[in-house]
Amino acid sequence: IDALLAAQEAEDPTERAARRRMVQRAGSILDELEEMRLALLTGTLTIGHLIDIADVVAQHREKVMDPRMTAILDEIDLRAQIELAKLRKALDQSLS
Repeated sequence: IDALLAAQEAEDPTERAARRRMVQRAGSILDELEEMRLALLTGTLTIGHLIDIADVVAQHREKVMDPRMTAILDEIDLRAQIELAKLRKALDQSLS
């Protein structure tokens, strides 16, 4: 019985690989967010920063199964889209 329980508790290699990919994706998103945070604090935020974070979120959204994480990604994406619209509007006004 102990051997059967141990076999059931052993992590599936596929599950382990999926968890590793999920951690890597989370790290990528956090890196982009940190870069954007620093750009905001230093006043160097560019449209490129916002496009990068929107792209990262879009790439990983469908791979996330956790509803709380999906909600967080939705909030990040919405904020990036708002900031992009504000920067584009300011750029258009400065060109006029």
